Amino acid sequence: MHYLKNRTHLFVTIEAGEEITSSLTALFEKEALTSAAIAGIGAIRKAEIGAYDFEKGAFECVFLEGSYELSALTGNFSQKHLHLHATLGNPRQKEHYSGHLVSAIVSALAQITVTRLDELREGV
Repeated sequence: MHYLKNRTHLFVTIEAGEEITSSLTALFEKEALTSAAIAGIGAIRKAEIGAYDFEKGAFECVFLEGSYELSALTGNFSQKHLHLHATLGNPRQKEHYSGHLVSAIVSALAQITVTRLDELREGV
């Protein structure tokens, strides 16, 4: 993983073989971020995504392995908690998945923009 930064943004490139959630968590710790908004795209070879099933009262996950486009990654980081949602697809296989991103291994690269929200204050 490598990144560029200014006062308000970090542009992050996560390389092939690296895991997205652990890479972002390590970056936020290194940069001492307390809150941020996250958006990105990329290519994934392995992922775990899930959704909460209200009828069962449980979080259920799907495990994916193959070639997937990460067409949308969005989320936030606050109070040392990373919360990501993703849309993954393989058009050739006519597969599309979306939900809470638990983990994802990059196949080529992922490009993620992090917007610092550290200076936000509670409004009235």
